[in-house]
Amino acid sequence: MRWIILLCLFALPATAEPWIKYGRSGGVAGLYMNLRISSQGEVHYQDKKTPMQTWTLSEDEMEELRQTIPQPFPSEQFDSKTPRPIVPDGINSALEVGQDRIEWGTGTPTPHELYPLLEQLEKIRSRFLD
Repeated sequence: MRWIILLCLFALPATAEPWIKYGRSGGVAGLYMNLRISSQGEVHYQDKKTPMQTWTLSEDEMEELRQTIPQPFPSEQFDSKTPRPIVPDGINSALEVGQDRIEWGTGTPTPHELYPLLEQLEKIRSRFLD
């Protein structure tokens, strides 16, 4: 029995490590959205109303996505010693690209350098789900 379970674990499909992770959560209605894209173009998307969906981007889509990543990547707006504003029922967002991570939400503006990348991520999400 142990061998069967072990063999089943090895038979599971391997998923690529996420290269881009983008998530939003919060709000009165309990918003939840999670988008992950691997460097090979494998996309995983899930939100409050949508079970996990998976698809693959074309090379052209991947190149278009790469071109929207700001250089240098914006840094955190708050350091670890500065408390973040607490906004009841606020919406929080987090974005990781490789080793870079930034968070923002209600009470803190979205860094303007991220607008092209966020628009591209929304385009990817909506193309396959709307």
